[in-house]
Amino acid sequence: MPSEPQWLSVETVIEINRRLVALTGEQHFIRDRRLLEGGLARPQNAYGYGEDDLLALAVRLMAGITQSHAFEQGNKRTGFVAMVQFLIENGLDVTIEDTRPWADKIVSFVEHRLLENEFVAALRPFVIERPL
Repeated sequence: MPSEPQWLSVETVIEINRRLVALTGEQHFIRDRRLLEGGLARPQNAYGYGEDDLLALAVRLMAGITQSHAFEQGNKRTGFVAMVQFLIENGLDVTIEDTRPWADKIVSFVEHRLLENEFVAALRPFVIERPL
């Protein structure tokens, strides 16, 4: 198994949410820190059971954040940005554009209308290794 990924800390994800909701004038409020910690543990648990695909782990991270509803506002935005940040910190980058079809695909995944493996497959062509 490859070396363990660089995981995002709870504080990093909280800061991501704080910055994102500030952009739209929304209130930053953590509803339940333990729910957030549980969401962040999902990819780590999968890794512990043998999942070493960084994209699959990143998508599981996004799902854990968005589905925990730990923040009053911005859970989906926070989950997406955290997923991208996780990939960047682990040597990958996402090349998708900020378009309505991608936003709809993310919402479909978060609302369980798109399976995790389907979302990973849709995203995979847009994930590349970061140049050194």
